[in-house]
Amino acid sequence: MSNVSREQVLRELHDGFAALKKELGFKAGFEELDRVFFLEDAVLNTGFVSRTALSRQICARIAETYMGWNNYLHGLIISNPHYMIQVNEGKMLSDEDKKMMGKMISEGMRFVSGNMLNGLTKDKKAEAAFIDDALALWGESYRPQLAIFLSKIYAGWKK
Repeated sequence: MSNVSREQVLRELHDGFAALKKELGFKAGFEELDRVFFLEDAVLNTGFVSRTALSRQICARIAETYMGWNNYLHGLIISNPHYMIQVNEGKMLSDEDKKMMGKMISEGMRFVSGNMLNGLTKDKKAEAAFIDDALALWGESYRPQLAIFLSKIYAGWKK
């Protein structure tokens, strides 16, 4: 992607986001969403900003982030016996940690399935709530809890 097309894609994203925020009325700002969900990186990777479904593109990126973490957490709870990294990391965590991970997966899946439902119903009010709620969950509990688990895993690998 050339510098001109990169700049153009980012301009389209920022302009589209401003219009979308005004249309849907969500509270989250671009910078805070980008800091958590890497919106700029996602559109630069695809080289495309949807002119007709930017809200779906943003919501999909949010859901993708939660799903990625859900898959990782699931692997720690129920490790694939043929994947030694996962098996070892799973052993570094307590049963209580894994119970909390199960709750986190449920919360994350609520967002993933909610995003799919919003895509089917085209409910713009629900999309706005999805964006704000996903950001709030990330900051209030998901990220802090992930940091605790990953600190334990990091310490385990240092031994």
